[in-house]
Amino acid sequence: MEHHITKRLAALGLVLILLVAAALGWCIATGKSVFVGRYLQARDGSHMVIDSTGSPVILEAPDSFPRMFDPLEDGDRVLVVCGGINTSYPGRSGAYWCLRLGGGSMEDLPKDTINQLTQLGWLTDRLS
Repeated sequence: MEHHITKRLAALGLVLILLVAAALGWCIATGKSVFVGRYLQARDGSHMVIDSTGSPVILEAPDSFPRMFDPLEDGDRVLVVCGGINTSYPGRSGAYWCLRLGGGSMEDLPKDTINQLTQLGWLTDRLS
């Protein structure tokens, strides 16, 4: 009995690895970006994700899922699949998918990035 469970778990693991590899291959082939970052809602309601280097990216939800970011709170750790990222500051892109990986708070966001966004008018002074 244990042998069958081990075989099934191994098969399930292999299927998951193949699905992840296929998804990454699709992202690469279609020019999509995949990254992990921290969510932040701007003063005007824009949705941002700050990546691990402290670079903010404004993300637009697709028309088919306009409330994609509704369950998120400032500082939440997220995985994002988006189109090519415009290199303006802050960057811009269209989001295809966003998955909340864990909670967070404003303290989890890089202070320098928060200060820059506040100076540029994206955030109010109370957030800095």
